[in-house]
Amino acid sequence: MIITPNTTLDAINEMLASIGEAPVDTLEEVENVDVMNCKRILDSVLQEIQEEQWSFNYHPQYTLTPDTQTGYIYWSPTFLRLKGTDGKVYQERSGVLFSLTDNTSTFTSPITVSVVILVPFEDCPTAFKRYVTARASRLFSSRYLGDGQVTQELYEEEQRARARFYSYEIDMTHPSMANNSEIQQLMNRG
Repeated sequence: MIITPNTTLDAINEMLASIGEAPVDTLEEVENVDVMNCKRILDSVLQEIQEEQWSFNYHPQYTLTPDTQTGYIYWSPTFLRLKGTDGKVYQERSGVLFSLTDNTSTFTSPITVSVVILVPFEDCPTAFKRYVTARASRLFSSRYLGDGQVTQELYEEEQRARARFYSYEIDMTHPSMANNSEIQQLMNRG
């Protein structure tokens, strides 16, 4: 059973426990290969799951302001997905925002976008931390231990953590078919 991980260190110690390894006291100047692999897998899973867009990392109206000297809007490494709210298409090029629509990386005024941002592990909701830790533990164990029974148990724990997180997400967003723009169009036809 995954204990609630509040920090990256807690999550990594849960991952180490999944293969029967002893916990570590710090992540500073780590030379332990298992700890380095845990950190790499945890970071990868954290980003992979957040790319899906959740209530805590999605900003539908996010203003980006160009640098007054260059006109560039510098790309943040925390941006996972970004879309123009005005229909324009943007991407990152050489560390700055590039408008594919206007074929330029120079902006004269602020722009508004919707953006999915990578939130650090410690700042994520508890249910999400559990889910990420459970998934990372399963992946780590299956890659470095390879015990089918342990992997199955970790998979089941991951599914329980995923269900708890989805329940949290439903509570936070109150999804409704009536909020879907296509459904609203159909409802307005009548």
